[in-house]
Amino acid sequence: MGLIFKDDLHNEFGTWPLAYIPYGGADFGEVAAVARAVGEGDDSAFYDAWVKAADRLAAEGQALATRGRTVSARELFLRASCFYSASYHPLYGKPVDPRLVAAFRKQIDAFNKGLALRDPPVAPLRIPFEGASLPAYFIPAVGHESAVRPLVICTNGYDASVTDMYFASVVAVTARGYHCLVFDGPGQGEMLIEHSTALRPDWEAVIRSVVDFALTISIVDPTRIALSGWSLGGYLAPRAASGEHRLGAYSRSWPVEHGLGPSSLLHKAGSARRGRSKSRRDRSTAPRADVAGHHPQPQTAVDHCPARILGERRRKPSRLSTLHRNVHNGPPGCTHSLPDADHARRRRSAGGQRADLLRCAALPQRTHSIQFG
Repeated sequence: MGLIFKDDLHNEFGTWPLAYIPYGGADFGEVAAVARAVGEGDDSAFYDAWVKAADRLAAEGQALATRGRTVSARELFLRASCFYSASYHPLYGKPVDPRLVAAFRKQIDAFNKGLALRDPPVAPLRIPFEGASLPAYFIPAVGHESAVRPLVICTNGYDASVTDMYFASVVAVTARGYHCLVFDGPGQGEMLIEHSTALRPDWEAVIRSVVDFALTISIVDPTRIALSGWSLGGYLAPRAASGEHRLGAYSRSWPVEHGLGPSSLLHKAGSARRGRSKSRRDRSTAPRADVAGHHPQPQTAVDHCPARILGERRRKPSRLSTLHRNVHNGPPGCTHSLPDADHARRRRSAGGQRADLLRCAALPQRTHSIQFG
């Protein structure tokens, strides 16, 4: 029995939008209404309830946009994109459910319409990558849309997309004076759902192309570029930082499941988490990376790049939290503690924590101390 949704798996995915309430992703009453509509229903009922709510928001947004109500229309489109995104997570698996693809396309359409109503408008971009391209969005800092500012690059995990990164990071980051670049990499979002592109362990190769692209944007400060990763991105970010020396700092928050070492992270990326019922669609065969045989060990310690680690303090250090401190250390003198999640939320939202990241990058290398927690 979940907190809001009756099914535990539905509750896990259906409560994601609650974290986005401060950033315009949802209202609590809307999420509760979806939960009531799902009731004792199955994954199809979960999908239908979210899509119905999202369709309503998108239709209201379109009506207001036609009448020139730009701000309200933008907010409705963005909320609709969040709701479409919430609808399909239980459907991940092979063969790919056509409803997943349909909802994703509606999600991106609503997201693009919402961003187009920003001032100035934000348009979808493509980052060249190994003969193909990655979808991306560059969102300038609020109040500094034409100024040269530091940049935060946000990298995702396994089953989220650019929409989640927008509400989880972009809104808070840009409100605090940083430009932000979000993208779907191999095995994520569009690249996974539309192109069946596999997830890959060598994330430094991905971020290298993203940084190359970022440096073509005239209002990006090339000396202050940071990388922020969450979920599985909590491993991908330091892996990328170990091989991309143009990054001035990185952060990792909500790292992958406790107890997983780096050699097993990507192997387990598609498997059921937290004891999900095996009767569910087989997420272990979802359209994702075929990483069998890959052992993506971290490279040498990231001693060129200050680090901020956001996670959960445990009474006994797990193998992964030990790895955080011993393998992915920042510069000498940089101390890492893993604050309790509730404590972190009381002090500052996760988006706000990421947003202060570049204070590190502005300091002289190898001479500073950072205390977290």
